[in-house]
Amino acid sequence: MTVTGLAPRSLDSASIGKPKDMFKRHPLSVLFPALMVTAGPVMAVDTGDAPASYGTASHEVVANGPFLGTILPDDNDPVATAAADGDDIANGDDEDGVTTIPVLFQNIKAYSLTVAATNPSSVDATYTAWIDFDGNGIFDADEASAPMAIPAGTGADDNLLLWPSLVGIATDFIGTSYMRVRITTDALGNDQAASAASDGEVEDYVLEFIADTDGDTIPDQDDPDDDNDGIPDTVDGVDVDTDGDGIDNPLDTDSDNDGISDAEEAGPAPETPVDTDSDGTPDFIDTDSNNDGTPDSGPDDSGPGDDSGADADSDGLADSVEGAGDADGDGILNILDIDSDNDTILDAIEAGDTESPIDTDADGIPDFLDLDSDNDGIPDLYEASAGEIDTASLDADGDGRVDSGLVFGANGLVDSVETSADSGTLIFQLVDTDGDGSPDYIDTDSDNDGLSDTIESGGQDADGNGIVDALVDSDSDGIDDNVDASITGGADTDSDGIDDAFDSDFIPTADTDSDGIVDASDLDANGDGIVDDSNAIANGGLLDDDNDGIPDFQDTDDSPDTDTGGGVPPVPPVPPVSPPQPPVDTDGDDVPRIETGLDGFAGCSIIAGNGSGFDPVLLLLMLSALGVLARGRLANRRPQVVRVQPPKKM
Repeated sequence: MTVTGLAPRSLDSASIGKPKDMFKRHPLSVLFPALMVTAGPVMAVDTGDAPASYGTASHEVVANGPFLGTILPDDNDPVATAAADGDDIANGDDEDGVTTIPVLFQNIKAYSLTVAATNPSSVDATYTAWIDFDGNGIFDADEASAPMAIPAGTGADDNLLLWPSLVGIATDFIGTSYMRVRITTDALGNDQAASAASDGEVEDYVLEFIADTDGDTIPDQDDPDDDNDGIPDTVDGVDVDTDGDGIDNPLDTDSDNDGISDAEEAGPAPETPVDTDSDGTPDFIDTDSNNDGTPDSGPDDSGPGDDSGADADSDGLADSVEGAGDADGDGILNILDIDSDNDTILDAIEAGDTESPIDTDADGIPDFLDLDSDNDGIPDLYEASAGEIDTASLDADGDGRVDSGLVFGANGLVDSVETSADSGTLIFQLVDTDGDGSPDYIDTDSDNDGLSDTIESGGQDADGNGIVDALVDSDSDGIDDNVDASITGGADTDSDGIDDAFDSDFIPTADTDSDGIVDASDLDANGDGIVDDSNAIANGGLLDDDNDGIPDFQDTDDSPDTDTGGGVPPVPPVPPVSPPQPPVDTDGDDVPRIETGLDGFAGCSIIAGNGSGFDPVLLLLMLSALGVLARGRLANRRPQVVRVQPPKKM
């Protein structure tokens, strides 16, 4: 509705140049011009209702404008409430853009949210959401989602809003927080969570951040191992605090406070933790694991198994097995390094048998020193997690090993993958995509889809054995058939299994990894466990055919035409424009009302009633108009007195 001002009466010649008469006839036009409403429409406004600290977002409600969900936005004054429901209480709940909010937890690494929107307008719209991830009471610019475009003419449709990386944004915060979702055809920047828009809608929501103690992206309430030490909480002992430090064992990464992490003391099978002295008390809660009378934390006892210090880093591997070298070049000797190959997987896990460490691919390099333990062409670093760690920043050169220039503690594990420096506890769980009991780093078909990881990462596996074709070791003796004397039939003077024609003991050329095979004939010349020229990362990176953020070797549905995964979905086809919807009758009286003044922001709009039949501004305007008309009519009815001068005497 359009409200027009009162037009002043036309002035006759008698009133020209006489302001006093004008004042009498038109008091409102002289004294109260600010009360006159100019011609033109003034729209209803939809506003947010999160607490005041988040600022006010407002959207003019226009015909055929974009909106969230399927219910048209209403007209409301700003109402900041702790439950973000002030708008809903005042005018009925029109906020249906988000029906399900996925669980949120502290230090969350990434997030996605399904939001429904409708755009019957002739202009493309965009919607964006903000979540207060750090609980500071503000929607910061870096807390905005990636914007989602909604083409003109789109009917009610669900789309995925993404926060692809929250590293450095989300914090330890636990508790109540808020989310704001906005849609408009206007351009909104990430720093405009609170601003005015010419159309669209805003919806605010209250939400909760819950605990995830170990930062493994599994909330404590759903996590069978809350501190990620590998030991199930049920084995740790619920409500048990062995060292009396006020932290129950399921949340304590060093339950006996002996300075050795539970993850290290648990051994290769944490479900049944190691009990070195067989006294019925597992090492991780036994302060004298070898029962020699000297505490494990004492100066003469470095840990379980040997009080002479034969296992200096307490990873279960004897120093004589680990060797005195520094395999990963991080400046920390293997005997002191709990991750000797810098692949983010603890030696205690990779070694398995502590006396004869596991060598999954039988290439002669034990897993705890092998960067590609299953020889599928994908470095273990990239198969260790399900995306919880930023491998790109850890391995900038793509060689499959955490770069030596990063921050490492005394334990040799890069700090960014530990719960805290030198804790020895990972922030992620080793991923086993297909749940077959073999973690991906030693599984040649991680998603169990019948295609080897080698093929799904762009490598060659013609024989289908799950190992890169460049390597052939038919007798599984750890020596490639190309140089294996038992295969080539060549001489083997020193009985080391290597054909003398390729043996560095007889050929005076380089042998970088000192494995007895000259570099020119060595498929792994540097001895890192990755077959040269078969590193999927160095050869262009992992394949992700459907662009859902999940590499094909871990994706059971990697078809680009069927998989929506966790990535950005394609823009849906534009359906027919839905006819304008009638106003929502929130008070159930079947009567929409005309809002003006306070409720209509000094204009008029026909929307659902809210139960109020009185608007003071409208009444004042009507009374003022009647007063002007009455005064004018009285003035017109008064007789005009004409004074006639008598004629002068002659």
